[in-house]
Amino acid sequence: ESLPNILDAGFRFGSRQATTLEAGTGISVSPWIGVAQQYSKPYKHSGRDIQMVLQLRVRPSAIRPNSKSKVSEFERRFWVIRKLEDIRACGVIVREHTELPLAHYIQK
Repeated sequence: ESLPNILDAGFRFGSRQATTLEAGTGISVSPWIGVAQQYSKPYKHSGRDIQMVLQLRVRPSAIRPNSKSKVSEFERRFWVIRKLEDIRACGVIVREHTELPLAHYIQK
């Protein structure tokens, strides 16, 4: 439901950020689709549960990982991008929603 707003107005900093991570405030992104899908509400289309996830291009020097030992394994799967000009949507990934638990996507 946020996708049309993001595609129309672009990314914005706001109160809906998943968490304020040790890397700082900004746009939280993840290179792992299994993590990103946790923030994509499934909807019905032709009898199937579908999810959409944005594919992003991020300036490599702008990536701020969460690497301190006190952050959870889940938080390590997020990067923070502090400047809006360092991130661009380049695609929309559409996939059928699965019921696999989050732990399935976190590789140790």
